[in-house]
This record gives sequence, structure tokens and C-alpha cells, in this order.
Amino acid sequence: MLRGKTLLTFLLLFKMNTSWFVIATHLDFYKNVDKLLRDNFKYVQCCLLCLIEQVSDMAPQLTTKVVETFKIFIQQHGTSQADPRQLKSVGIQNVQTKNNGEYANLRGDMLLMLAFNEMVNSSSFKQRLVKRDFVEMLAHIIEICEERKSVQMDEFRRATFAVVESLSKHIKLLTLHQTTFLDKVLPALAGKIESETADVRFIALKVFTDYVTQYMCEEKIYQPQENN
Repeated sequence: MLRGKTLLTFLLLFKMNTSWFVIATHLDFYKNVDKLLRDNFKYVQCCLLCLIEQVSDMAPQLTTKVVETFKIFIQQHGTSQADPRQLKSVGIQNVQTKNNGEYANLRGDMLLMLAFNEMVNSSSFKQRLVKRDFVEMLAHIIEICEERKSVQMDEFRRATFAVVESLSKHIKLLTLHQTTFLDKVLPALAGKIESETADVRFIALKVFTDYVTQYMCEEKIYQPQENN
């Protein structure tokens, strides 16, 4: 009973403020939700299904928020100001200081990229989140992420590449959205292989290779000819 109530509480928090999607990463929420998939208690399963369905409905809104924030971010030359309420959030501060402050300078809806990475690696949420508009968003960010130079942009680029790298491990998602990945993401990655920044060149080449390898091993997509 308590587990089910906890799920519904998080759902309410998600609807009240999308920052809770980010705070949930520090609490290992997405990993724990996956564990509940094996729970035999019917009430918990009903609450879990409700949570997953509602988050699925919210996914396009989350993607749109990141796209709009990124547009403003580019217009402001790679700097972004957070909501004062978010700056005071202990949960957000915990996320920012995690991993030795790797994403300490991310602000506002840019932080949702950290939640996306957790959701992509979650059995419960990955297929609900990864849709055509989500994949196109990632490709767009990768394509123009070096137009502005700032610490915030560097962190946001790393967070985005982390999501793209995580996706390379999920062949079912790559197959389901193969057209978008091949037409949008791979060209964006290829364009970064000659970047002036060594870190960008490395991660772009690595992820590009991961994607190509996955597709070449998938018979439905790539069918090698004899003697080739």
C-alpha cells in the first residue's frame, strides 16, 4: 500500500513542478520504479501503470520545454538564468553537486536532460519518452551546440551526449525509430567528428561508431551482400 501511495505522490509532484523529474534522479527513483515491475501486489501495479501512463502523456511537453529553453539559451549567447525558487531547492542543489559538480552550472529546464538520461535507461519509461520529436531534439542540439561558448553550454552538451550514448545501447529503440536516427542523429554526430574540441570529437566518433555497429548487426536494417 505504501509503495503505491509513494508512486502517486511522485506523480502529483511531477504535475505540480517538472523540476521533480530532475530531483528524482538523485533519489534513484527511475531505477526503483523498474524494481516495482516485479511487485505482485495488484494495488502497486495499478499505481505504477497510472504513473507510467501519465508520464508518457507529459513526455512531449517535457521535450518542448527543453527545445524552447535551448532556443533562448542560444539567443542569450550560452547563458541561462534559473527560477529563483529552483536556486533555493535543496533537491536541485543535490543534483547539481552530484558527480563532483559535473553539471553544477545547468539551470532551469536544461536540467531535464539529466532526467532524460535516467528515463532512457529505465525499462518503465524509455519507450514512453523516446519518440520522433525527442530524437529530433537531440539531433538539433548536437548540431548547433558549439555555436555558443560557455561553461553552461559545455555541461549541457555533455548531458545531451550522455543521452545519445545511452540510446546506442537500446537496439529496439534504434530499430523502431531508425529513419529519424539515420536521417537526423547520425549526420549531426558525423558533423562533430571534425570539431575543434577534442572531447567533442572523441564522444561524437565513439557514439557514431556505436550506432553504426548496432545497425550493421541488425539484419532487418543492414543486409550485407556476399563477397562484400
